Amino acid sequence: RPSTRWVASFVGHSNLWDGVVRGPDAIETPIGIVRTRDVPLAPGARAIVLVRPERIRLGPAADGVNSFTGKVTRDRFLGALRRYDLSVAGGSIVGETADAGAIETVHIPPERVQVIPHDGQSSTSPT
Repeated sequence: RPSTRWVASFVGHSNLWDGVVRGPDAIETPIGIVRTRDVPLAPGARAIVLVRPERIRLGPAADGVNSFTGKVTRDRFLGALRRYDLSVAGGSIVGETADAGAIETVHIPPERVQVIPHDGQSSTSPT
């Protein structure tokens, strides 16, 4: 559980999106609203959303939460896994899977979303 963007980017691959807290379980990011179990920051605070590629799940969530549809723009085979970049409205999601099938929709389980207080290292923030 990294506490800053620098640590998160230093330790392995991560999806990192700047955002603004919109509620106790919601952060507005360039890719849309990302739901989490608990946001430890007040509404209006700037935050960084972190999701590891191996935490991304294929297909839409049953309840539709954190489901994103897009087009694979890069696909790398890494032995038993493949790492893909899914271009979605507002940005990109990097995921990993052992599935060899086509990828159009993914979801991020809310319990897999980490929230980091904004450390001032990025100038991008949704409005």
